[in-house]
Amino acid sequence: MDQIEEVSEFLKGVQLEFRGMDWCGDAFPPPHHPGAVHFFFFLMLHDYGFWLGDDFGYVRPIYGTINGIEYKGSDLLTRALKKVYDTDWKNFLPHRLSVILHRGLRYEFFRDDKGPIPLFDFMQRLHTTRKYGSWFVFRKTLPDDILRRANEAKEPLRSFLEQIKKVPGYDQDPLEKRNMLLAMALANRPERFLRVADSRNWRPIIDYHLMRLALRVGLVELSRQEIAKNVQRAWVGDEAERDIRLKVCEALRMVMEKSGRSLMELDETMWMARKYCPEMSEPDCPRCIFNPVCEKLTERFQPVFRTTAY
Repeated sequence: MDQIEEVSEFLKGVQLEFRGMDWCGDAFPPPHHPGAVHFFFFLMLHDYGFWLGDDFGYVRPIYGTINGIEYKGSDLLTRALKKVYDTDWKNFLPHRLSVILHRGLRYEFFRDDKGPIPLFDFMQRLHTTRKYGSWFVFRKTLPDDILRRANEAKEPLRSFLEQIKKVPGYDQDPLEKRNMLLAMALANRPERFLRVADSRNWRPIIDYHLMRLALRVGLVELSRQEIAKNVQRAWVGDEAERDIRLKVCEALRMVMEKSGRSLMELDETMWMARKYCPEMSEPDCPRCIFNPVCEKLTERFQPVFRTTAY
């Protein structure tokens, strides 16, 4: 709690480099393009698990090249899918995804310059993709209809989250990380696909980068037993992973409340800070905004556990 207070007080007085990510640029569909909503629904559906493990635990992030440039993790996936989108954006329509073939998903969607991206659970992703597409086909509806109903509601964000958690692929995570990330992208795009009027319904978006940063800054403390596995980057069980993730979520809620910073501000600030506190190399503490108040527990790591939640 002392560290939560200190970080919150720090964030009250510091000037954040908050730009407000608009989810545009060459990695995303251009503004007002007809298939943009379908692209983001599919992208967030698969926005998880970009790392490799072995029998002991964590090994390294997944890297790949797109048009000769190396990318990592979600950036790699986004660039790969944008190539598919540029070829034919209708590939992301539910009726096509409902019948997508193994070779189509592996060798066309999830590939870089050299071949298939080594995602750890390809068959599960294939199954989820087909279920996602079939869900919309069976109900004779589209992602655009979810957005229309949400925007007609008194609380658009709440309505959107209630609807999307029924869709296969968005129906598992109790903290709704991908659901919230999708909502943020749709709300921040120039088109304002999701017109949020109920900002109080934003919740922290807990991915493993934010967990790593929260543990290193000292917002959440671990038991001695947890520390031993954590610093060794060894596998943990589902209960241990869930406990840490819930505590990080609780801590960030407190920081938001005590600092007066919005979810957008805190999420972007931590997302930028994670670049200076990476998985595989020494942190560049002087360049990190949290440097003055960080406990610099740099040996700490995100809990190593396979989940589709992020």
